[in-house]
Formats: sequence, structure tokens, C-alpha cells
Amino acid sequence: MLDLAKAYQLHGQEQDAHLLLRDLDDHYALLVREGVAGAPDSLVSMALHRALSERPDEAFMVLGQAIDRGWRDYYSLAHDARWNGLRDHPEFLNLLVKTERELTHERELVIDHRRTNSLNIAFARGQHDMAAP
Repeated sequence: MLDLAKAYQLHGQEQDAHLLLRDLDDHYALLVREGVAGAPDSLVSMALHRALSERPDEAFMVLGQAIDRGWRDYYSLAHDARWNGLRDHPEFLNLLVKTERELTHERELVIDHRRTNSLNIAFARGQHDMAAP
């Protein structure tokens, strides 16, 4: 529905976009009431909804929560046209940098884990080879 709302906006059909976005307001309010709106992807959808609804402060807050909970889709954040309405805000750049920093940190953790795991495997093999008659 977010993509359709954006398409309506791009084609000057503001009334149709507004109706969809209002329905999404109700949908997201229900998700929050039921306690199922905390997953990172759900939060990103909510942030996009607020961005398309021209509520940037709310969009930044919810997007920040998504990043804090593990959302790391830097490419989408950097290139998805649905974020265009927020790109000129300094807070958008802050969140983009934060996403990149978190992604880099997680990548380094994986590399370190692989390196440590490889060393442990090599050490274990060496110990096993030494124990063989």
C-alpha cells in the first residue's frame, strides 16, 4: 500500500494517496496496540508511512528505532525513492551514517569470528595431528 500511495503522489492523485495513508494510520495503530509493531521491518514500514504522510519527525524517530533493533538495509535507505522527502534533512544523513556504521561493525564482527573460528579449527587439527601415532 505504501508503494501505491507513493505512485498516487507522483501522479498528482493526492486524494487517493491521502485515503490510503489514512487507512495505514489505522493499520499501524492496531499493530502498536496489539504489540506486534516492534520488528525492524515493521518499524521501517511505519517510518516510510510517516515519511509519505509528511511527518518527518515521526519518521526519523521510528526509523531510528528500527536501526536500533537491527535493521541494516543501507542500500534501500540510500536509494529508495520513498525516502526522497526526507533526504534534505540532517537527521536523515545522521541515520544513514548510523546504519552504515552499524553495518560495518557487524561485518567486522563476522570477519573476526571467521578468523577466530579458522584459527581454532587449525589449532584443533594441529592438536589432533600431534596426537596421532
